Amino acid sequence: MTTPTQAVVAIRRAKQPLTGFQALRAKVPPSLEVLVACIVVALAVGSLFDGSLLFLLTTAVIYALFASATNILFGWTGVSSFGQAAYFGVGAYTVGLTKDFIDNPILAVLLAMLIAAVVAGAYALLASRITGTEFAMLTLIFGQILWLLTFRVPELHGENGIPGISRGELLGVNLFADQAFWWYVVVIVTIALLILRRIRGSSFGAAMNAVRDDPIRAEALGVSVRSVRIWAFVLAGAFAGLAGALMAQHQGLVTPEMLAWGLSGEVIVMCLIGGMRSFWGPVIGAILLVLVKHFLLDATSAPDFWVGLALLVIVLVVPGGLLSLPKKIAGAVQRRRKVATR
Repeated sequence: MTTPTQAVVAIRRAKQPLTGFQALRAKVPPSLEVLVACIVVALAVGSLFDGSLLFLLTTAVIYALFASATNILFGWTGVSSFGQAAYFGVGAYTVGLTKDFIDNPILAVLLAMLIAAVVAGAYALLASRITGTEFAMLTLIFGQILWLLTFRVPELHGENGIPGISRGELLGVNLFADQAFWWYVVVIVTIALLILRRIRGSSFGAAMNAVRDDPIRAEALGVSVRSVRIWAFVLAGAFAGLAGALMAQHQGLVTPEMLAWGLSGEVIVMCLIGGMRSFWGPVIGAILLVLVKHFLLDATSAPDFWVGLALLVIVLVVPGGLLSLPKKIAGAVQRRRKVATR
C-alpha cells in the first residue's frame, strides 16, 4: 500500500526535470525502444556467433520471453504463481503432439499459445476466489498435476517425452540451420515483446499496476480486481505457451522437465535477478542466468550453489534487481554531493 510519504516523494520526483540518459530515453517511444534493442541484439549475435554458442543464445532468448510472461503476474499484477512451467510445458507438448499434422511452424506455435491461454484461463476462473498463499500453492499443485499426467497418459510417453519434432520450413527457408532458426526466434520474440510493451503502457497495464499496489483501493476506484487477475493469468499463460512451443522446436524434443516445478522456480529467479518492476529486468535476468549457468557448468561441479549465492547477494544488496543498480548508485552519489555541499 502506498503511504502518504511515498506519494509525496513520487510527486516530487515527477516534478523534477529529467536529465542525461533519462531525458533521452523519455523522448523515445517504448515500442521503438523494444524494436531497436531487439534488432541490435539480433544483428550482433547473428553475425558474430554460430554453432553451439548460437544454440545457447537462442535458448537464452526463448527463456527471456518466458521470464517476461511470468513477470506479467509477479511484477505487473502482484500475483504469486509457482506453477508457470505448466503453461510453458503445455505449449511445448502441443507442438510435440501436433508434429505429424501441422507442417507450418507458425501455425504450431500459435496453436500452442492458444491452448496454453485456454488452460491458464480455465485455472484462473476456477481459483479466482482464492488469493494470497493459498492461490500460490494451488498454482504449484496444478503444475505438478500436469507433470504427473505426462507419466499417466500413454500418448505423452512418460520420461521419454516426444522426440522427432522438426523445426519445419517457413517461406521456403529450412529452419533446421541454426542461423535461420535464430532469426525465426528473434522475430517472434520481438513481436511478443512489442505486444507486451504496448499492454504495459495501456490502460489495462495501469489497472494491473493498481491491483498490484493496492487491490482494495483499485476496487474502490472501479477496477475489477478479479477480472484483471484472470486476464493477467491468461496473458501470462499464452506467452509462456509461446515460449514453450519455441523451445520444443528448438530442441526437437519435449520432456516432462518442461512442466516440472523446478523450472517454475528458475524463471522466478530470472525475474528477481533482473528486477520485476522493470520491463527489461526479466529479459536481462533470463539471459544472464542461462549464460552464467552454462559457463559455470564447465568451471565447477556445483553451478546451482554459485547461482544461489549470487541471487542471495542481489536480493540483499539490490532488492529491485540488477537494473535498479544504476539508479541506486546515482542516488548514493547525489546524496554524498548534498552532504559535501552543506
